[in-house]
Amino acid sequence: MQLTLYILLAVGIVLAQSYVQTTSSGTLYLCITAVFLLGGLMCILQIIRFGVQAWQNWRPTESRLLGILKTDPQQVAWLYQTEFPIHVLFFEVARLPKVMAYLRNGLSIDIHTSRADQAGVLAELRRLAPNAVLGYSQEQMVTYRKDPANFGKN
Repeated sequence: MQLTLYILLAVGIVLAQSYVQTTSSGTLYLCITAVFLLGGLMCILQIIRFGVQAWQNWRPTESRLLGILKTDPQQVAWLYQTEFPIHVLFFEVARLPKVMAYLRNGLSIDIHTSRADQAGVLAELRRLAPNAVLGYSQEQMVTYRKDPANFGKN
């Protein structure tokens, strides 16, 4: 969705430039207004997207992972801690910690934490899902992708 919005903004800028070269100043103002409206629409859509994600994660007690851990902890196949990069205009500006939980059905759930809480969250998940494989390696990723249902059962 974000890529589509950037493409629409680029098309709006190109159209504005072509109108600048071929029309009078009245049309120029119209094109500039359209570009700013499109940019504003992009911002509003991003805010709505962020709000929906925040609302979905608002109640940790109703999270999908906690439900799985309560009903069938055997479904948690793999746990590890990592960091994910934050980019602004294609430049990495920060790396934030998270804990990854991979399930036997092929889905993954990421838990964003603070650096101080990351090890504690991982330890608690390990306690709740004792049969889950702990730690990350590229070989484990390849093995998990081949057969998530039987990952770590050997």
